[in-house]
Amino acid sequence: MARTSKKNRQTAVPVKKEKIYSVGIYARLSVDGTDRKNESIDNQLNMCREYVRAHEDMEIFDCYSDLGKTGTNFQRDDFERLMADVRMRKVDCIVVKDLARFGRNHLEMGNYLGKIFPFLGVRFIAVNDNFDNMDGDPETLGVQLKNLVNELYAKDIAVKIRSSRVKQFERGSFSGCHPVYGYDVVKEGNRRVLIVNEEAAVIVRELFDRFLRGDTYDDIIGWLYADKVHRPSDYRKYGHVHQRDGKELHNWHKATLNQILNNCAYIGYLICEQKDGERVTGRTSTKVLTGELKVRENNHEPIISEEVFHEVVRRFEARSQKFSSGSSRNLPMDEDIYKDLLYCGMCGGKFTRECGLANCSGGKVRNYQYRCVNKETIDDRRCDSKRISLMVLNRLVEEALEKEFSLSAMKQKDLVAASKRQAEMEKKRLQKELEEAADKIERLKKDGSEDYIRYRSGEITEQEMTDKASQRKKDIRRLQDSQKVLDRRLAEMDGRTEKRNHYLRTLMKCRKGTPLTAEVLHALIEKIEVFPDKRVKVHFVYSGKEVNALRDGDK
Repeated sequence: MARTSKKNRQTAVPVKKEKIYSVGIYARLSVDGTDRKNESIDNQLNMCREYVRAHEDMEIFDCYSDLGKTGTNFQRDDFERLMADVRMRKVDCIVVKDLARFGRNHLEMGNYLGKIFPFLGVRFIAVNDNFDNMDGDPETLGVQLKNLVNELYAKDIAVKIRSSRVKQFERGSFSGCHPVYGYDVVKEGNRRVLIVNEEAAVIVRELFDRFLRGDTYDDIIGWLYADKVHRPSDYRKYGHVHQRDGKELHNWHKATLNQILNNCAYIGYLICEQKDGERVTGRTSTKVLTGELKVRENNHEPIISEEVFHEVVRRFEARSQKFSSGSSRNLPMDEDIYKDLLYCGMCGGKFTRECGLANCSGGKVRNYQYRCVNKETIDDRRCDSKRISLMVLNRLVEEALEKEFSLSAMKQKDLVAASKRQAEMEKKRLQKELEEAADKIERLKKDGSEDYIRYRSGEITEQEMTDKASQRKKDIRRLQDSQKVLDRRLAEMDGRTEKRNHYLRTLMKCRKGTPLTAEVLHALIEKIEVFPDKRVKVHFVYSGKEVNALRDGDK
């Protein structure tokens, strides 16, 4: 056999770096307390981290966890934070311990796995269930059965938990996760009993007194901050009522004051309330939606008198009747088309919508404006940004769309056709890279045979042959990994093309004068930063340069 000279022998061509998935790890522990120890938040996160470390095409962007949240619905704080990062293209791969940790509603699970994630181009992996939507079909019977069993399990556990909590209520045992502010929880036999924490109780009494004296919520919040009183969440965290030892101090929120002033636990009542099939014990609400309401009077030591509490309730009811009798009662709220898109350009906080009433010739109408969530704070997070009206915001966004994309020069059918042709070119490129990888693997295997012959002829030593074989094995493994990535990218190509074409079709709807909608905005825009001088910075999913390049490339 002819030998290859060292001069003409080609060196290994470095493999082009392929896509690295930005991973969001999600963990959840439900409210029922029946999850096994190995399903703890930390264990779930550690298992997923080990999985990611074992895959070279993945790197962790962030970890998300919801503690004490049921899987039967998807209204969870960190889950919503995860999905916000997905929509902003910060995360394109989600890893969970198993399907049940993600959710226990089989219809919603089917929606996420079968529609939402494919549309967003998100890879979803459930480690223990050996499920990867890049390799497996979420519509298979096995996956659907797992999701259905997970939901049935949650419903069965819910029945048992409700029964258990009713029994706890009947013997006067508090079953909440955290004691009501102003109380501690102690164990007495088979009961968890609320006992007064005098330091926090002083604050509770002062809150009721100030409210009855006519202080507004802003007045009360200002007093709490000036007196360096920790809000309840920080009080649980630090273990003391007033700020000390350089701990961070945050102002209280109006919603927290509302909860305290309407909580009949402060007059010694224990409440067992059933809402829409979910029983909540140890708390109260300003109104009961559905189900049975049970009350145990004189269950524990009160902090305030019944006379004070009922006077506060009477004032809330009077305020509620005054509000409900207003002309705004029958005016429906419009959809918030900018929900989860607006951020403050100064502090990075989210913008929230406020609603007011305005007089016009046809009667009263609603008007809307947006402000930074940190504008109302009085602590170090306070932001001095200005409000912006919906009318001004719409005008600025429309101008940004017109400027960025030069819409008048574009035709939808031409752009979509160019997008499809570009996708076909990309497919051919990927297929060519696959063929080149296969050729390199075959060449490396042939080099192995040649090295053996060279060793037998005495040209190289046994150690040199072994070293070359070891390096060759690594090169082959790297090329095989590259082939897997290329195969996945080919499999994803049609979905990505359809997603881009949906974007382009949506973009074409934004002709001048066309009303903006939530669908259009969320399809085109990642986020919008609002600055005090009525200026906005719009971050598009695709830039105008990319879209114009797509159009120009087809000429």
